[in-house]
Amino acid sequence: MDNKPLFETSVLGHRVQVFFDRVVLQTWWGLGRRIDIPLDKIATIEIGGILQPSVTIGTTGGEQFIIPAFFRKKQALAHAIEQARTHKM
Repeated sequence: MDNKPLFETSVLGHRVQVFFDRVVLQTWWGLGRRIDIPLDKIATIEIGGILQPSVTIGTTGGEQFIIPAFFRKKQALAHAIEQARTHKM
């Protein structure tokens, strides 16, 4: 498996990386908490509206992760996750 992310962004101290097998969330520029979400555990991806600068990932276990993302980054992040989920090795 390639260790290079398919998509990567950073906003407000949160770093998000999308790989072909997982989404990695890190707070405080990688110095804080790290959360790995396997792609097969992602149930929903919701893009916030104009006044909601975020993408919400819902897991099959019922957890929700709200990721700060502004304007075009919201669509790019959601698209990258969907692209990774449908990628066939």
